[in-house]
Amino acid sequence: MTLPDADQTPEQIAGLAAGIGREGQFARWLAENGFEVVVPVLIDRGSRWSGDPQIRITDQTHREWIYRQAFHMGRHVIGYEVEKVLAAVDWFQRKSGGKGQIGVTGYGEGGLIAFYSAAVDTRIDAALVSGYFDSRQAVWSEPIYRNVWGLLREFGDAELGTLIAPRGLIVEYSQVPAVTNQKGDLKTSKFEAVRAEFDRIDALTGPGFQPKQLISGSGGAPVGPGSPEAMEAFARLLGVNAPLPLSGEVPVERRRSFDPAE
Repeated sequence: MTLPDADQTPEQIAGLAAGIGREGQFARWLAENGFEVVVPVLIDRGSRWSGDPQIRITDQTHREWIYRQAFHMGRHVIGYEVEKVLAAVDWFQRKSGGKGQIGVTGYGEGGLIAFYSAAVDTRIDAALVSGYFDSRQAVWSEPIYRNVWGLLREFGDAELGTLIAPRGLIVEYSQVPAVTNQKGDLKTSKFEAVRAEFDRIDALTGPGFQPKQLISGSGGAPVGPGSPEAMEAFARLLGVNAPLPLSGEVPVERRRSFDPAE
């Protein structure tokens, strides 16, 4: 499974729609290397449907709109989207008869969903988390739809990483999709903070217990999302040791009158 950021479409990360550079086309790279790929749609950060036009449209993003309604039912927008991933895992398992390996990748909000999904489902053999992994000590400053009741009493990102162990984890230090509004911001943390949180996994599990890697540029610069180094490391966790670079053949959208933005 490959999960785009909330404001990206599956078609964009498959190279079927404009808006993302070649390096960020996770799904296209995986498909070209022989992986069977499912790309769930995530709820975006727009506000077009956040209300009733005959009454009032709110300033809540679609993610916040669902978060607020779900909260009263003991549910969460994160949980709903994790369930999408787990349903795809069910499908892969039925289709393959339980054979083969399953991996999940994600960027931004998709990185969050990929990370949580791998933590709760041991059928997922490897995870690539891009533009999300960090110290969660400032989660109070992030958008409200990321609020999870009592999370930090037990779980920072390092603790969630231990739930994936001994299965493989690749963390790609990428620019976080920038979000700035009155209800919370998203911004790229310093590499040192991400490195410190990543290193805490070893402190919790013991060194060498889990195959994992933190991918960054020279001097701790952001890379990707979907850098060759991160994608190749992820492929190796799934048994593909010599993946091919992205080809120059651009995929063609064959569906007529289809607009992924709609």
